[in-house]
Amino acid sequence: MWIWLRVFDKRIQLLIEKNLADGITKYGATGGSITVMDPFTGEIMAMASLPSYDPAKYWEYSNELFKDPVISDSFEPGSIFKPIVMASALDAGVVTPDTTCDICDKALDVDGYQIETWNNEYHPNSTWIK
Repeated sequence: MWIWLRVFDKRIQLLIEKNLADGITKYGATGGSITVMDPFTGEIMAMASLPSYDPAKYWEYSNELFKDPVISDSFEPGSIFKPIVMASALDAGVVTPDTTCDICDKALDVDGYQIETWNNEYHPNSTWIK
């Protein structure tokens, strides 16, 4: 089984590297990272960051590329944290999948700070399902 898992991880690794490169190109980003974790064990199955460097020619790259941003940099999680918040609310029984969002029609003001969507689009009365 261990051998199968390593092969499986290699396929995931190749898939995320390709999708990461495609996404960076498509959206004109300067870089990005993907991490795939087994939700049952916490095992990191694959991890990729771009830009990167070729270890066989490491001297041709700047020192900045030698650190892995996934484990070295901090960032504001933003939208990737929404499923965690929603799962907690569902688990606590505070909301159901059909509960409508009555504050999803505009940016949210919290102590004078505007929390906006990345594209300034809002969806009034949306639910967890749609």
